[in-house]
Amino acid sequence: LPYSKDKATGNPKKLTVPSNLHIVATMNTVDKSIALIDVALRRRFEFIEMKPEYEILSTNIDGINLQKMLEAMNERISILKNEHYQIGHSYFLNDKIKNFEDIKNVMTKNIIPLLQEYFYDDWQSICAVLHQPYNEPKDDKGLFTIKKASNKMFADEFKELIEFRNKKIVAIRQDFTEDDIKSIYE
Repeated sequence: LPYSKDKATGNPKKLTVPSNLHIVATMNTVDKSIALIDVALRRRFEFIEMKPEYEILSTNIDGINLQKMLEAMNERISILKNEHYQIGHSYFLNDKIKNFEDIKNVMTKNIIPLLQEYFYDDWQSICAVLHQPYNEPKDDKGLFTIKKASNKMFADEFKELIEFRNKKIVAIRQDFTEDDIKSIYE
């Protein structure tokens, strides 16, 4: 080490690492901002892929099968993005999820915002992952309210500012039900 001297020789001390020291670290392969570090780490360390473990999740929380729900979402994500974007099981572990309100909380505060990041607010893809209607939404069903922008939203003088003909306004419904969640996997 440059700032520690060996008393006998006056030379810098060598750093030694015990043979029983193991470094365990986690890394999200979806984070591409560290691509150069990723390559350097892959050359120097072993990697063990950790896939979601569906079998450790509950099969019945207020009639909702968390295993089937997460598996269905991840199958769709794998097709629309790739398998590295799958949602982990930790969001739905039994110590966090006790009832429907907990599921609702995780969906609105974790899963849907994560999907917004994954798909850059592409609500059609988000609806596909969650098996929700997009083109013909039902006002009283589903996780979202979706309305199409109308010609009446802007005065005629502003219609050229924004391409709004195919734009849809999406909001998470606050009153979605257990059946709306079940529709993700049924």
